[in-house]
Amino acid sequence: MHKTTVNHQSLVLLFAALGDPVRIHLVDKLSDGQGHSITELVEGFKMSRQAVRKHLQALELAKLVKSLKLGREQHFHLMRDKFTEAQEYFIEVSRQWDENLDRLKRYVDE
Repeated sequence: MHKTTVNHQSLVLLFAALGDPVRIHLVDKLSDGQGHSITELVEGFKMSRQAVRKHLQALELAKLVKSLKLGREQHFHLMRDKFTEAQEYFIEVSRQWDENLDRLKRYVDE
């Protein structure tokens, strides 16, 4: 069986960060590839800038979002490589399940 090296702590942070509907909505807004200010990201939420900022901090901790200071504003960008890491993890888990199911099928067919 083939195993890849997985940073489990990194995946735990990623999945925990994505476990909130507000954060999913923020990721969706940031998925257009553009940097967005906090003012732009607050639009559509019935919460304060500070509350949205806390959600962005959770996304930054998981390395899903990066903030850059442009003048007096911070702009937030989605870090796509973290999503690639999660995708690779799911591909590996899927491959392992396929192997296990194939072994089970061969066993049952014997």
